[in-house]
Amino acid sequence: PGIYVVNPIPSDAPLLDKMLMDVWERENIGVWIDEGLMFGTGDGIDAIFTQGRSKRIPMIMLMQRPIWVSRFAISEATFIQYFGLEDERDRRTVRGFAKIPVEQNLQRFHSFYYDVPRKRNYHWLPMPEASKILDRIDFRLESIKPQRKVI
Repeated sequence: PGIYVVNPIPSDAPLLDKMLMDVWERENIGVWIDEGLMFGTGDGIDAIFTQGRSKRIPMIMLMQRPIWVSRFAISEATFIQYFGLEDERDRRTVRGFAKIPVEQNLQRFHSFYYDVPRKRNYHWLPMPEASKILDRIDFRLESIKPQRKVI
């Protein structure tokens, strides 16, 4: 139990593959990968991409270069969020799996969010500043507080 943080480098690929096979065998473990390139391709990551849903292994993977990660990282995705790709090979890879207008220039911090099962694309605006988010939470908490009645 707990949260484990791993900061791999490319030469760690065999160890990472074994770790992911252990996750696949154990099941019921969420995986969040900040830079998919460092995980490369292998039996472990491909097993999770292709069978992870049935084993209750949700996975979130971020990547800057889709062409350099397992094709399953995109082909088996339920959602794809795209912030912008400069390389034509990466755009071609994403275009092959999702109806995302990869050629469209996005303003800073804007993104496209593609819902694969519904085949729907959404344009997401940047998140508000943290202070505005906290103000909104405070406002909503105030509105749900039980009102005391004075008798």
